[in-house]
Amino acid sequence: MTAQGEYEDHWFLEVDLGSEHPPTVVRKCQLYEDYRRSGIEQDAHNVFPRILWVVPNQMRADKLSAAIRSARLDQSLFRVVTKEQFVGVVIGGAA
Repeated sequence: MTAQGEYEDHWFLEVDLGSEHPPTVVRKCQLYEDYRRSGIEQDAHNVFPRILWVVPNQMRADKLSAAIRSARLDQSLFRVVTKEQFVGVVIGGAA
Protein backbone atom coordinates (compact mmCIF):
# COMPACT_ATOMS: atom_id res chain seq x y z
CA MET A 1 0.00 0.00 0.00
CA THR A 2 1.11 3.54 -0.70
CA ALA A 3 -0.63 6.65 0.57
CA GLN A 4 -0.71 10.27 -0.45
CA GLY A 5 -2.95 12.59 1.52
CA GLU A 6 -6.28 10.90 2.01
CA TYR A 7 -5.77 8.44 -0.86
CA GLU A 8 -4.35 4.94 -0.61
CA ASP A 9 -3.21 2.75 -3.46
CA HIS A 10 -2.91 -0.99 -3.00
CA TRP A 11 -0.54 -3.06 -5.12
CA PHE A 12 0.63 -6.57 -5.73
CA LEU A 13 4.16 -6.17 -7.10
CA GLU A 14 5.65 -8.55 -9.63
CA VAL A 15 9.27 -8.10 -10.64
CA ASP A 16 9.91 -9.55 -14.08
CA LEU A 17 13.53 -10.07 -15.12
CA GLY A 18 12.62 -11.01 -18.67
CA SER A 19 13.32 -14.71 -18.17
CA GLU A 20 9.72 -15.96 -18.40
CA HIS A 21 7.90 -16.34 -21.70
CA PRO A 22 4.89 -14.01 -22.01
CA PRO A 23 2.40 -16.93 -21.90
CA THR A 24 3.78 -17.81 -18.46
CA VAL A 25 3.18 -14.25 -17.28
CA VAL A 26 -0.34 -14.32 -18.75
CA ARG A 27 -1.08 -17.52 -16.81
CA LYS A 28 0.00 -15.77 -13.62
CA CYS A 29 -2.25 -12.82 -14.50
CA GLN A 30 -5.14 -15.25 -14.95
CA LEU A 31 -4.45 -16.56 -11.44
CA TYR A 32 -4.74 -13.01 -10.13
CA GLU A 33 -8.09 -12.63 -11.89
CA ASP A 34 -9.25 -15.93 -10.37
CA TYR A 35 -8.13 -14.74 -6.94
CA ARG A 36 -10.01 -11.45 -7.39
CA ARG A 37 -13.17 -13.35 -8.34
CA SER A 38 -12.85 -15.41 -5.15
CA GLY A 39 -13.43 -12.29 -3.03
CA ILE A 40 -10.95 -13.41 -0.36
CA GLU A 41 -8.76 -10.30 -0.59
CA GLN A 42 -11.75 -7.97 -0.67
CA ASP A 43 -13.26 -9.65 2.40
CA ALA A 44 -9.99 -9.22 4.29
CA HIS A 45 -9.06 -5.70 3.15
CA ASN A 46 -12.13 -4.18 1.46
CA VAL A 47 -10.17 -3.71 -1.78
CA PHE A 48 -8.37 -5.71 -4.44
CA PRO A 49 -4.94 -4.31 -5.28
CA ARG A 50 -3.77 -3.56 -8.80
CA ILE A 51 -0.99 -5.77 -10.07
CA LEU A 52 2.11 -3.80 -10.99
CA TRP A 53 4.58 -5.63 -13.22
CA VAL A 54 8.04 -4.07 -13.05
CA VAL A 55 10.16 -5.03 -16.05
CA PRO A 56 13.76 -4.30 -17.09
CA ASN A 57 13.07 -2.22 -20.23
CA GLN A 58 10.43 -0.72 -22.51
CA MET A 59 10.65 -3.55 -25.04
CA ARG A 60 9.71 -6.04 -22.34
CA ALA A 61 6.96 -3.72 -21.06
CA ASP A 62 5.48 -3.51 -24.57
CA LYS A 63 5.68 -7.28 -25.01
CA LEU A 64 3.96 -8.08 -21.70
CA SER A 65 1.33 -5.37 -22.16
CA ALA A 66 0.48 -6.80 -25.59
CA ALA A 67 0.28 -10.33 -24.18
CA ILE A 68 -2.08 -9.21 -21.41
CA ARG A 69 -4.28 -7.37 -23.93
CA SER A 70 -4.31 -10.37 -26.28
CA ALA A 71 -5.44 -12.64 -23.46
CA ARG A 72 -8.44 -10.36 -22.91
CA LEU A 73 -7.58 -9.91 -19.26
CA ASP A 74 -9.07 -7.02 -17.28
CA GLN A 75 -6.84 -4.12 -18.35
CA SER A 76 -7.76 -2.07 -15.28
CA LEU A 77 -6.24 -4.72 -13.02
CA PHE A 78 -2.74 -4.83 -14.53
CA ARG A 79 -0.06 -2.23 -15.13
CA VAL A 80 3.35 -2.85 -16.68
CA VAL A 81 6.17 -0.38 -16.06
CA THR A 82 9.92 -0.30 -16.44
CA LYS A 83 12.15 -0.23 -13.39
CA GLU A 84 12.88 3.44 -14.19
CA GLN A 85 9.14 4.25 -14.13
CA PHE A 86 8.43 2.30 -10.94
CA VAL A 87 8.99 5.00 -8.31
CA GLY A 88 7.03 7.62 -10.26
CA VAL A 89 4.08 5.27 -10.69
CA VAL A 90 4.00 4.26 -7.03
CA ILE A 91 4.32 7.87 -5.85
CA GLY A 92 1.86 9.10 -8.46
CA GLY A 93 -0.82 6.54 -7.69
CA ALA A 94 -2.70 3.78 -9.42
CA ALA A 95 -4.66 5.97 -11.83
